[in-house]
Amino acid sequence: ILLLELSEHGRHDINRRENTIQQMAARAATVPVVLSRTLGELKDGGMIECTRGTIRVVKPKALAEMALIKLEQI
Repeated sequence: ILLLELSEHGRHDINRRENTIQQMAARAATVPVVLSRTLGELKDGGMIECTRGTIRVVKPKALAEMALIKLEQI
C-alpha cells in the first residue's frame, strides 16, 4: 500500500533519495532489511522496476489486489 501511496497509484516514480529505505520501512512499521527483501520480490514478480534513483510501480492494479489479499489474511 505504501508504494501505491508514494507513486500515486503508479502515476509517478518514487524518488529513492526523497524516500529512503529507512524512511519507507519506518512508515510501513518494518525494518529496512525486510523492506529491501520485499522490494526484491516485487521486482522479481514484475510488479515494480527499481533503479538506484527510482522505484516505478509497473502494475499498480495487481499490486493493490495483492495488498488486499494479504490484509484479508491477517
